[in-house]
Amino acid sequence: MKQRLQLNDEQMTKLREVASRTEASRRTLRADEMAARRAMRMELLAGDNANDARVEELLEQLPKLERRRLDLHEQEQKELARFLSPVQRARYFALQDELRRGMQEVQRQRMETSDSLPHGRDRNGSGSYRRRPPQ
Repeated sequence: MKQRLQLNDEQMTKLREVASRTEASRRTLRADEMAARRAMRMELLAGDNANDARVEELLEQLPKLERRRLDLHEQEQKELARFLSPVQRARYFALQDELRRGMQEVQRQRMETSDSLPHGRDRNGSGSYRRRPPQ
C-alpha cells in the first residue's frame, strides 16, 4: 500500500491509525445493519403475526444506519485530507474497493462451494451432519 499510494513513513503511520479506527467503527456499523436486517426478516417471516410497531421501528432505523455509513465516510475523508493529497486519497479508496470486491468474491465462492457439498457433510466429507435450513 505504501508503494501504491506513494506514502512516506509518517503518512503510512497516520493512515494505519485512521484505518484502524475507521474499520472498528465500520465493523460495529455492519453488525448493527445485519442485526436490523435479521430482525426485519424475522418479522416478515411471521407473516400476519408480524409486529407492526417493530417493523416500523426497523424501517426508521435502516436509513439512520445508512446515514451513519455516510457520516463515517465523510469523517474518514476529513481525517485523511490532513495528511494525504487528493490523489493519494482517491488511490486509497480505489484500493479499498478493489480489496472489498476481492473479499466479496471469495465469500461468494465459499458459499457456492458449501452449497454444492452433500447435505450435512463438512468440507472434509466427515459425517458430522448438520440440519440445513429450509430453502
